[in-house]
Amino acid sequence: MSNKFTSNKICKRCRLPEIAHDPDTDGCPDRPAWDCTTATTFSFPLLKGGHPRFHEIIRAMADLHDKKNTDYAAGTVEGPLGNFVRVSQIMRLYPGMDWASPFGVAMCFMLKQFDAGFTLKAQKRASVTGEPVAARLTDVAVYAVLGIILDETEAKGDGNK
Repeated sequence: MSNKFTSNKICKRCRLPEIAHDPDTDGCPDRPAWDCTTATTFSFPLLKGGHPRFHEIIRAMADLHDKKNTDYAAGTVEGPLGNFVRVSQIMRLYPGMDWASPFGVAMCFMLKQFDAGFTLKAQKRASVTGEPVAARLTDVAVYAVLGIILDETEAKGDGNK
């Protein structure tokens, strides 16, 4: 089955995501005519077997993923993994940087928040996770201060103190 669908639509009939449908017929596996609705969160089909708490946790994880992904990537050219693409492009600009160092990790986290704030601002929309642009920029400032501390401790050879 090829995949021409990229939305978060789910079928009213079978409750499967649009991606699970045959793109050649645009039809639901249970019904030939396409009958879907836009959803803000993924609706799982009835799950059977296994521990019920496992499925509750997976549903909560999927809901959190949808919200975070909306904040980080919705409407961007790069798609649902766009935040990783954009931050990695910035990181490539600094080939001599030790991204595995504590300082490098702090800067990577800072870039993630920077990207999230810019994405929200560029898309002219509110955060669905409750972390608006101001909160993202505050995170950037906190990571910048932590970066100063890490740089100072690295220069002194104090490790992580």
